[in-house]
Amino acid sequence: MRFKLYLLVICLIGFFSCIKEIDERNNSFFGIKLDSIVPAVARVGDTVTVFGGDFTKLTGAAISINSDTAQIIAINSGKITFIIGSPFRTGKLRLVKNTDTLDGPFIEYRYLAKVTTVAGTGSASFRDGPGGSAAFKCPWGLAMDKYNRLLVADSYNRAIRKIDFTNPTEPIVTSVSPGSLDFYSPYNLAVDTIDNTLFVTDFNKHVLKVTSGGVMSVLYPSTLLTSTGVAIGPDRMVYISDNTGHGIIKMDQNGGNVSNVNRSIFTPRNVVFDAKGQLYTINSHVMQVKPDGSLLHFPQQVLLPGWEFVIDTDGNFIQADHVNNRIQKVDRATGKITIIAGSGAAMDQDGTGLQASFNGPMSLVFDKAGNLYVSTYNFDTGEGNKIRKITFE
Repeated sequence: MRFKLYLLVICLIGFFSCIKEIDERNNSFFGIKLDSIVPAVARVGDTVTVFGGDFTKLTGAAISINSDTAQIIAINSGKITFIIGSPFRTGKLRLVKNTDTLDGPFIEYRYLAKVTTVAGTGSASFRDGPGGSAAFKCPWGLAMDKYNRLLVADSYNRAIRKIDFTNPTEPIVTSVSPGSLDFYSPYNLAVDTIDNTLFVTDFNKHVLKVTSGGVMSVLYPSTLLTSTGVAIGPDRMVYISDNTGHGIIKMDQNGGNVSNVNRSIFTPRNVVFDAKGQLYTINSHVMQVKPDGSLLHFPQQVLLPGWEFVIDTDGNFIQADHVNNRIQKVDRATGKITIIAGSGAAMDQDGTGLQASFNGPMSLVFDKAGNLYVSTYNFDTGEGNKIRKITFE
């Protein structure tokens, strides 16, 4: 009996050894792992090294980041060295061999942010015309319309301004005619890009609707709420944040079917939808507002000075830090804050990254090409009054 049991054990060991041998022959990566990466933040031209096991058997392997292939320059026993050849979206490093893939740690793209001024003299006044000679007085909310024209809530001038980039070297600033009604203090903007209808939160007075033909009407009496943020949902409903009423409401585009989305958010500011149709707002923190009204808070429970933010293509939050005069990215997964541009000095100076500066960044919006526009105003000095553009490389 013991002899038979001994034979059975020997056979099982042989069987599993054979299976292991076959599995290793069929596994393109021979059981290795991608443990760490240095540097974890890189841009075009940077050399990056990933560490792990014995990579010498990986002939014919390739490295990619979100489908962007990198150039491998060396494969050694404990590391693979490669060069970033093109811009990529932040994501996991992936090793590819034949039809097999092996995922590794995340790598983040280090953007080169170039800041320029597209409109505004800096003086607090009102003037239409070429961008360099146009003037604003506390430009706040920004929105891109159906034709990729930039709309500006020129708050203290009680006007909506339009910047046309048909000639990109000399954008033209004009005013949107409100018809027979007046803007009180336009704050934030949203555009339904299907029919180019504009919606405006008119602080402490009303929510306004302006058709593509310039016909203006009161969508909702803002005396019932202190309206701050506004956004068009994937359902084409209008979502409005009630700053002093501590919540978000929604209504149809004629002001009907008003309902509460949430009534438990302390002083919400602007409201934003991401590419997946999910709703977000900000007070001192960014949070997701789910369809049932519940809130999803993110790891970054740190104070975010300012009121306005947008969401990039990776789902991260880009915020105008009004207090510290900079534009920053907040990673939605980790809460890590990265300064994109801005030295911290209260002045509007063109430049690259931290060499550029902003005089009270207010609001932000991306255009279709991924460029970011920022309005500026300094409440202490009355300066700023410019529209800035950030291009990424």
